[in-house]
Amino acid sequence: MHGCCFHFQVVARFNEIVTRKLLEGALDTFKRYLVKDQDIDVVWVPGSFEIPPVAQKLGKSGNYHAVLCIGAVVRGDTTHYDAVSNSAASGILSAGLNSGVPCVFGVLTCEDMDQALNRAGGKSGNKGAEAALTAGVSAIVLGDSIESQLYPLTKRRTKGAIPFAANYRLIDVVFSNCINSNLRRIYVLTQFNSTSLSSHVSRAYSTMASVLGEEYVEVLSPYQSAKDFHSWFQGNADAVRQWLWVLEEHPVKEFLILPGHHLYQMDYRRLLQAHRNNNAHITMATSANSTQVGNSKQINGKGQGESMGIYVFDKDLMRKLLLDYFPKANDFSSEVIPGAISLGMKVETYMHDGYWEDIGNIEAFYQANMEITKKTRAGSIFCNGETPVYTLLKYLPPSRISCAQISDSIVGDGCILKDCKIHGSIIGMRSRVENGAVVEDSVLMGADVFEIDDEKRGIMGKHGIPIGIGRESHVRKAIVDKNARIGKNVKIINVDNVQEADREAYGYFISGGIIVIMRGAVIPDKSII
Repeated sequence: MHGCCFHFQVVARFNEIVTRKLLEGALDTFKRYLVKDQDIDVVWVPGSFEIPPVAQKLGKSGNYHAVLCIGAVVRGDTTHYDAVSNSAASGILSAGLNSGVPCVFGVLTCEDMDQALNRAGGKSGNKGAEAALTAGVSAIVLGDSIESQLYPLTKRRTKGAIPFAANYRLIDVVFSNCINSNLRRIYVLTQFNSTSLSSHVSRAYSTMASVLGEEYVEVLSPYQSAKDFHSWFQGNADAVRQWLWVLEEHPVKEFLILPGHHLYQMDYRRLLQAHRNNNAHITMATSANSTQVGNSKQINGKGQGESMGIYVFDKDLMRKLLLDYFPKANDFSSEVIPGAISLGMKVETYMHDGYWEDIGNIEAFYQANMEITKKTRAGSIFCNGETPVYTLLKYLPPSRISCAQISDSIVGDGCILKDCKIHGSIIGMRSRVENGAVVEDSVLMGADVFEIDDEKRGIMGKHGIPIGIGRESHVRKAIVDKNARIGKNVKIINVDNVQEADREAYGYFISGGIIVIMRGAVIPDKSII
């Protein structure tokens, strides 16, 4: 008796070149889920209108448990494009009802043959096979620990929630890598200061059904269980250990562990394929291209390069490592991975040859933003049409620029830039720069609200200073966090070349010579920093 039988059909003969690629990918997917070759029969039909009667006949034969129909419709010069798709879909629905056997129809709809070939295989390879490659993988995006060298940017938020590159948050980079790698089951394990991150992820990605399909994103926040009521999560490995009961609810073969605050672009499918080709227990991604400004970790004894904090674990092995072998281990990089090596497990490395930076401290954050303003590999991450960086839609108006001189800079949405000079800088959403102001080699994170209506009513905030950069002020080599109020004729230029300073009471820090104006800080008129 057949366990299950699937029949594949094309819409028209001239589309066989497209549909065959879809078929090959679908067959790979079934094999991955242990469907045997003898349980699959393939039938080709000449056109879309033949699909419903053939499906119904096969369903009524009593030989199969299900019929799956695959087709491709290319618009081109076709005037009845929608009618073809709708007719096939409704006909197959009727075939299922009439035969009593589930009949499912999957159709690839495209504007032209070039698009059809690319979606079915083309530049990116076999789409069906790629779907099979990631079907049994769950991505786990890790929040950071309580210790952070990004303070004060992390005073009220976790690293992944820090605004970045004018319109984004740091975590958008890793989420976009997941989406562009066809990973559709993503968990975010937060640890500290998680409110901002949880809000952003929930609003940006939980509703992206058009991109993520039927899979989902889930934010898992820290909790205290009845068994371990005395302590919160002690580290990233401990967080995964305590959430295993949720992570194992869905059938997966591998877990992909990802940091939530690194800057890079990677197709995780290549990493997964290398893991399987090597028959590895664990595969760790490494990089030889870091600028080494952030917190990097050298790998001892296993390959070359620096660890990116990215790991592929076989599911059963990770469970044993966390629950049986090292039940007290709290960190993957310093405890779990070295422990696995000491046990003789096969730990392989995968070398990432692109740009990568661990945004682990103020200098790394600043330098990464500066790289984006230049024509470098870091900047290309946000300018690649084939692998876009996704984020929360803000529905902001275009930026308004009045006589401003802007060079080598990135300007976010909703900004108001008057007669000012801006060079080599990141200007975040809703930023406001007044007449005569100069901003150079700096990062402005922008604001959460517009204050235009408040100004009309005479409400200018504390000390009467509006959000933004005031008239005739000069900002150089600085990071200005959200909602900061910089008065008139202020100089934020590190006039004394101070390298380190804690001036939290006055609204700013200096780290590595970089001035950081705190979120919501008020810098009075004529101040000099």
